Amino acid sequence: MLKTDDPYRFIEIVKGEDLVKIYVQADITSLCTLKMLSGILSKEYVKHEAIFIENNQSLELDETKFIYLWHGRVEEGEKENSPPGVHYVNYDIHNTLVDSENRIEYYKEQCGCADNNIDTLINIFYLCKALNYCTEDTLWSVLIPVTFYKTYLFADYNEVKPKEDEDSFSESSEDLEIHNEACNVCRKLQRDISFEVKKIDGEKKDGLVYKKGLKHPLVGFTDIYASLKHDIHFVIINRLLYKKRKDIEDMKIKTYLAHKGVSIKSSQELYSNLPHSTKKFLLRNFQSGYQYYQMKRRALIISAVDMALFLNFFLFKYKTTEAYLVLTKHTSLTSSKTTTAKCVGSMFEIISQIKQSLTAPIKHENVIIYKIKNILGIQNVDCYIRFLYDIFGVYIRARHGDSKFVVVLDTKNEDLILYGVNVDIGSLKLRGILKIDRKRFYRIVVDEER
Repeated sequence: MLKTDDPYRFIEIVKGEDLVKIYVQADITSLCTLKMLSGILSKEYVKHEAIFIENNQSLELDETKFIYLWHGRVEEGEKENSPPGVHYVNYDIHNTLVDSENRIEYYKEQCGCADNNIDTLINIFYLCKALNYCTEDTLWSVLIPVTFYKTYLFADYNEVKPKEDEDSFSESSEDLEIHNEACNVCRKLQRDISFEVKKIDGEKKDGLVYKKGLKHPLVGFTDIYASLKHDIHFVIINRLLYKKRKDIEDMKIKTYLAHKGVSIKSSQELYSNLPHSTKKFLLRNFQSGYQYYQMKRRALIISAVDMALFLNFFLFKYKTTEAYLVLTKHTSLTSSKTTTAKCVGSMFEIISQIKQSLTAPIKHENVIIYKIKNILGIQNVDCYIRFLYDIFGVYIRARHGDSKFVVVLDTKNEDLILYGVNVDIGSLKLRGILKIDRKRFYRIVVDEER
């Protein structure tokens, strides 16, 4: 492996190749890292080719030098404690790429977070900074994973007191806060990103901005009622988990909206169709905060969190080319109402499945097990089950503290896909993704008399 922390040495190495292949895992971290890296290589006139890795894909490596992008730790020195490639069902391919002598790597920082390590993203971002290639596209690409994994999943919804007058709405800006458990490298990354954004932010009509907006996911593409119903943080705080009585959930949301002064009609009207006065009212009386957005003609187009959700919609189906195009030209997504509606509907369906699974946990010794059925059309189980695990993790942190938990994805095949982090269930030792025969799993978990 050719490893360097010298940005100019890295460029010298890649320039020495006729073609640099970039192997990319199909997840938002790797996709956004590819966007930054491709920008660097294009500016340096380095010919490169991106190859997305899919399940059950065969891999034939030659002597060509390559770069590998994935979601996880760059440093594979933990092999004694946990097998490498634990984030991928096809971990043989991951291990082959990681251990190859022909892999080129720029390595300067290591994410020390317990979960969702984004080493390759961090290092390519600092490569951009070192080479003075830190553009708006660079910042937007790094912000999407950082905002989703380090901020949104740990969002703190405080009680919002009604505010009737304009003067009570503060426009003072604060830096986006990364959660308390984040490592020092991620905290430094957040400060560096904020500094770079402030250099380009201003009274402009288009591009990347840091503005106050509603925190509820995908609210700009649907209505406030649907957004609240599928906002996992809102669901947890207001205890909206019902196994059968969905009518109670509906009643509680409508009661909440009524107490806030929002009519049923307004709550089910598309947010984009609401008058400006109603939008300002929602901003003052619902969960809001400063977020990173793409803006066009002084209108907020999409937040970094919502972009992460949209990208996942495509990546879950292995539509990697479409995902990359959406990342590159975000307006192509927001201008297509049909595609936007499909994205929102699919992500809301997934959240509904998660909510249903939360009402029927399986407890095995000191481990909580959540079983969930795979949704038709989802093929990228690596990316999908990690997303499920992250959302279930929001509930676990809020209700069960540091409890160990496992997500079981039922793909309707003979095998189940499990995901857990440093969890033991009987003879099963979970250090990430594990494919297991369903009969063996139930023999371990379910009592014989059941």
